[in-house]
Amino acid sequence: MGFHSLNLIHNRLELFSCGLTTKVHCEVMELESKLSEAQKEFMEGAPARGKRTPAEWIPRPPEKFCLTGHRATITKVVFHPVFSLMVSSSEDATIRVWEFESGTYERTLKGHTDSVQDIAFDHHGKLLVSCSADMSIKLWDFNQTFECIKTMHGHEHNVSSVAFSPSGDLVYSASRDKTIKAWDVATGAENETEKAGGYTSTLPCLRALQDAMAGLYHAS
Repeated sequence: MGFHSLNLIHNRLELFSCGLTTKVHCEVMELESKLSEAQKEFMEGAPARGKRTPAEWIPRPPEKFCLTGHRATITKVVFHPVFSLMVSSSEDATIRVWEFESGTYERTLKGHTDSVQDIAFDHHGKLLVSCSADMSIKLWDFNQTFECIKTMHGHEHNVSSVAFSPSGDLVYSASRDKTIKAWDVATGAENETEKAGGYTSTLPCLRALQDAMAGLYHAS
């Protein structure tokens, strides 16, 4: 699963990178078209509807809760696959757990020493993986203790994305050192490394890695 999966991830990252510009261009064109239609509607309907602020023309359902507590920018929010919990990561180097039905703060996971860049659950929600600008990857027990059970080191730069393999026995990580690594969940050992030499600054972080992982799910 290790080396073959990494090759698949690398290939899908390359395809994602090639198609990214075209996709963004198409989405921008679509947004411009919608904006033009909205402006036309506004001009035609303004006398009857009265003056409105730009914000009133954007559909914004009222939020159910406003959850506060992080001391810096929030980098990621994920929902637990089983329970009514969600987890947020932040540049304040912490991970917070919330009960989203009530909006209640549950606990804070501490261990990273720099910005937490990405988080992901395994399929059963028993493990949470996190990665950080401190160049580490951490596995957290989300079944009982909520403690860090493993810390993996090996990247030489900011670790930007993490994902579990379909079987849950491996964790994949992408880094600004232009590598993707596979880690054994049971032992924390590094299994394989794949260089992504086509990227000059940062790897296409979350989206590309998740797209690659989705491809592995379908291929397995």
